[in-house]
Amino acid sequence: MSKKLSIAVPTYNRLAYLKQSLKSILDQTFQDFSVFVFDNASTEPVEEEVKKFGDSRIQFIGSAKNTGSPGNINRILQYSFESEYVSIFHDDD
Repeated sequence: MSKKLSIAVPTYNRLAYLKQSLKSILDQTFQDFSVFVFDNASTEPVEEEVKKFGDSRIQFIGSAKNTGSPGNINRILQYSFESEYVSIFHDDD
């Protein structure tokens, strides 16, 4: 296991909320985590904005097709995280 916690952030066309959420996650005192942004084929430049954080703990996972919110959550549930714990932290939390 590489990190204690994996944080999955589902998103779709809410870039302003996503950036606030990522900042909030990164500002925590607990730092043994990785963040996985699961973008659901947004028309906004999500991948580019995520890269601007310049933090190796953040990984972008895009989708070529919008599968709706349930489909994006299912992608998270099927993903092979390499951590002891997984948390889903929605982009508007």
